[in-house]
Amino acid sequence: MKKKRTLKGMTLLECIIAIAVLAALSLILIRLGVTVDNTTKATTNLKTKVAEQTPYAVSGSPDHGFVYVDDGHGGKELATDAANQPIVATFPASTIDISVEMVEHNADGSVKDTLQGSYYKLKDPNDPSKGFEDTVSKYGQVVSGKLDTHSDLTGNLYDTISIYTDGMTAEELQKYLEDPNGGLNMEFINDIEVVTETTTT
Repeated sequence: MKKKRTLKGMTLLECIIAIAVLAALSLILIRLGVTVDNTTKATTNLKTKVAEQTPYAVSGSPDHGFVYVDDGHGGKELATDAANQPIVATFPASTIDISVEMVEHNADGSVKDTLQGSYYKLKDPNDPSKGFEDTVSKYGQVVSGKLDTHSDLTGNLYDTISIYTDGMTAEELQKYLEDPNGGLNMEFINDIEVVTETTTT
């Protein structure tokens, strides 16, 4: 009499455990993929914004192109003024105070002079009511010595982020700033004028 062969397989419990392990591993891989995707998008966004804003900041021009308006037919047309001349868009600016000192070393011959400068910047460019913060930029090291020149100047601090945010509603602007690298702003200073200058010999 032939013996019947019995086939052994996975029990229901073993199948459930295997499925649970595979589901946990899949969840980890999905989260990793989402993180990599978000990082890639943020990096691309940053590169694009730097590439587009840098030329304006380097040129130091307050103008950044023409203004376009709805043509009433679903398209855009060039906005013009009363004299039918194209309207040029200008970066928003805030007035800043600049203080510069030129200090000369005591006569030891190691360093001739050095420069220290500072300017005041808005804490929040989108909300001037929050006031200013004192940002100090130093070049070299200020050492004891005679004061050569002290100058008080004023200038305009321009925000290049407006090439993206012009025409946005408050809700659109909020969403834009919450995006990865949404607040990137290549500020630049221009229109500098001397207010007072004192020289000591």
